[in-house]
Amino acid sequence: MSGGEGEQPASFQHLVDTMPGAVFLRDQAAVAERRMSYVSPQAERVTGVSAWRWLAPNALDVLGEFLDERTLAEHRARADAAAERGEVFDAVYRIRGDDDRIRWVRHHSVVVPDAPYTRIGFWLDVTENRYHDMVEGLPAIVAVLDMNTDEALFVNPQVERITGMPPAYWTRPGGLDEFRSRVHPDDYPEQGGLPRFGRTRSAEFRWIRPDGRTRWLRTVSARLPGTDGLVQALAFDVSAEMRAAEGLAQQRLRYQTLVEQLPVATFVTDAEGVLTYISPQIESILGVTPEQLVGMSAEARQEFVVEDDRPLMERAGGRLYRGETDRYDIQLRMRNADRRTRHVHMIARDLRDGHGARLALQGVIVDVTDQRVAEQRRREALEALVTAAEAEQTRISAELHDDTVQVMTAMLMQVRRLGDGDPRVAELESMLAGALDRTRRLMFELRPQVLQREGLAAAIEELAAEGPWSSHRVEIKVPRQSDTTEALVYRTIRELIINARKHSQASELRVTGAVQDGELVFDVWDDGVGFDLDRALDRDLMRMHLGLDTSAERVRVAGGELRMQSEPGQGARFQLRLPVAPAETG
Repeated sequence: MSGGEGEQPASFQHLVDTMPGAVFLRDQAAVAERRMSYVSPQAERVTGVSAWRWLAPNALDVLGEFLDERTLAEHRARADAAAERGEVFDAVYRIRGDDDRIRWVRHHSVVVPDAPYTRIGFWLDVTENRYHDMVEGLPAIVAVLDMNTDEALFVNPQVERITGMPPAYWTRPGGLDEFRSRVHPDDYPEQGGLPRFGRTRSAEFRWIRPDGRTRWLRTVSARLPGTDGLVQALAFDVSAEMRAAEGLAQQRLRYQTLVEQLPVATFVTDAEGVLTYISPQIESILGVTPEQLVGMSAEARQEFVVEDDRPLMERAGGRLYRGETDRYDIQLRMRNADRRTRHVHMIARDLRDGHGARLALQGVIVDVTDQRVAEQRRREALEALVTAAEAEQTRISAELHDDTVQVMTAMLMQVRRLGDGDPRVAELESMLAGALDRTRRLMFELRPQVLQREGLAAAIEELAAEGPWSSHRVEIKVPRQSDTTEALVYRTIRELIINARKHSQASELRVTGAVQDGELVFDVWDDGVGFDLDRALDRDLMRMHLGLDTSAERVRVAGGELRMQSEPGQGARFQLRLPVAPAETG
């Protein structure tokens, strides 16, 4: 006997000592010292822990490795509840033995009648059953193979769910050969993913069931230590996973095809700015392949940027990597492999995780070279148009000054000499003086010196001051623009004000101008009689409005827009929008 309180009858002692499990007793004193009062000799075989350790103080510490405090508390609560009801307490837990093996132990115990602090119980080693249940419950085929005889010695019941045939079908002679023969011919045709000579191996392959259905299997196999040719193999049915992966691959291919057919180059960098992907379109922009660029750092890629534009790229990238912004949108020049300059528009944004850590940078590069060339040609055409118009206006102004105004002045002087109180002469004098005044005003409007000296606000103020209206307001807050742009704005607004003078009968005129989102925006508004917009723009019906249509066409050539809004009796509003073109300084 390993321990106890007094001798037991020999027949009972023999019965206890030869039980297939271990008997234990725990009294009040042992409870306080967290140990057992008695364990039968089978305790070491069942639990792996020697009898003397079970009888030593704090012996129950061996349970703590796999049972945390909460679980131990739950066990105690269940045991107390069972004791109150006079029922057996039953539990299963793991114990690490003195030999370092882990055993599953089933615990049955009851409280001894008339001794409420004494519990007697029985330990049973259920390790084999536990592992057996685990093996048979795995959602995979578990097999032991003898590679010397080329047979399956053991296959768990899950094989029927996966293959459609019971374990006995595969453990029969020739079963393993048939399993191999059902591997798809394109996937490991010789071995079916299974090691023939004990080599560790993993594989994925298609397998054709006896009912003709195809399943994807993933196998892991390895030699059993200490055996001669025995291999343990696991086979998982991964058909759903492979279908999902195939669907994902198709979806990725669709998106990749979409990305690589866009008329832009798409790129991705890692958190440090190293290029991890760039679409093939970059070759048409820079003349280099994606393979030549992938792996390049941000600093190395600066070599493609025109030197004067590198500070712009560095500022944009620096602000992003310092976390001052999450994106940039810039236009710069790059040099391709032939050292030709390409104008590109680059837009990129940060990708971060839920904690704000940078994961990557994703962006696009748009080649706008052709657009820039077209814009340059348009600017040149516009400048030629405006220059020609200005030259013609100057010529007409000079002719008015040198000829018409001089003749009209002389005529006015002659008429005044004839003045003898005749009302007809007085009326002629008044008409001639008015015509001379209007001609001089036209001459100055055709060649406004104030526009060159003081800019749009002053020049348009002079225009708006002359008219039938009782009040006018000019609020233009626009920095000086290029000569071409200022001339175009002035001529367009002059045409609108002249039309208002002739036809609007307005009592109020307002002109405003400002820079909004990279555009020059001017509004001209009057509270006059308005007009039918469709008729005004019909050249066949309203030839007098040809100047308005021509002005709108000039604005379109400049890349802008002239919007018109009017109805009879509702006044008129015009909005002129043009790209900003700041005057050159220096």
